[in-house]
Amino acid sequence: MSIYTHPDNQELLWNIINQNHYINTYFIQFPNQKKDFWFKTVIEAIYNKNSSPNITKDELYKMNQDTIFTMIQIIREKMAEVTKSTNNHTIFNNPITQIEPQFQSHIINTPPITPDNRQEVFNNQFTERQREYDSMLEKKAPVDVDFRDKIEDGVIQNMDELIKTHLQQREEELKIFAPPPIVPTKTDNPTMVIEPTVQKPISEPTINHDNMSILVSLQKMMFDLSNSITEIKNEILELKNKNISKQFENFQSTDNLIDFSSNESNAENITMVPDEN
Repeated sequence: MSIYTHPDNQELLWNIINQNHYINTYFIQFPNQKKDFWFKTVIEAIYNKNSSPNITKDELYKMNQDTIFTMIQIIREKMAEVTKSTNNHTIFNNPITQIEPQFQSHIINTPPITPDNRQEVFNNQFTERQREYDSMLEKKAPVDVDFRDKIEDGVIQNMDELIKTHLQQREEELKIFAPPPIVPTKTDNPTMVIEPTVQKPISEPTINHDNMSILVSLQKMMFDLSNSITEIKNEILELKNKNISKQFENFQSTDNLIDFSSNESNAENITMVPDEN
C-alpha cells in the first residue's frame, strides 16, 4: 500500500480540509455521508493518477498539496454555480447554505482569507501538518543512559562529630524502645515483704490409673518371659549333659568288650601248644 493511502496520511488530509471555512460551509447543507464519499472520491482519483507503489517524502508532500488544492478548487466551482443560480446572491446569504446553530460548535472559526494570501495560508497549514506527520514517522534514537554514580564519596573530615551524632541517635532509640521500669507493689501492711516470684519447675505429667495397670501388666509379662527363657536354657544344657554321659558309657562298654575278646583268644592259643615230653 502506498504511503499516500496510509490511514495516518488520510487522517492528516481530513483534519486539514475540516478546518477550511469554505468546505465546511458548503457541506453544512448535506449529510456527513456525502462529505465522506466526496473525500474518498477525490483521494481515489489522485491515487489512480499517480499510482506509484513507492514514493518519497517529497513526492508525498507534492501529492498532498495537489489533493488540498483540488478539493478547494472543486468546492469553489460548486459554490460559484450556486451563486450564479441564485441571481448573484452570495452563498453566505442563501438560506440553504446558512450554518445551523447546532453545527456551529463543531466548526473551527478561521479569519477571512483574502484572494491575495489565500494560497499562502493553505501552504502554511499544509506545511505545519506535514511537519507533524513527519515527526510522528521519525524514529528517535533512545537517550543514552549514564549508569555512573553521580555522588562522589570523598574523605570523611568530621568523624568525631558523626560518631557523637550516631551515639545520640542510639540513646534516643533506646529511650523509645526500652521496656518500662519495674515499680514495686505497694501494700497496706508495712511489715509484709514481697518476695520475688520464682518460676516453678515444670513437673512431669502424672500417669493415671489405667496407664499404671497397663505398665504393671507389661512388666509382669516381661518377667515371666525371662523366667521361661531361663528354664528352656537349663533344659537344653541338661539334655546336652545326658547325651554326653550316655556316649561316654557306650564308649566304655565297647572297650571292655574288646579287652574280653583279646583275652579269650590268648587262652586258646595257650591250650593248643603240644607237650614235647
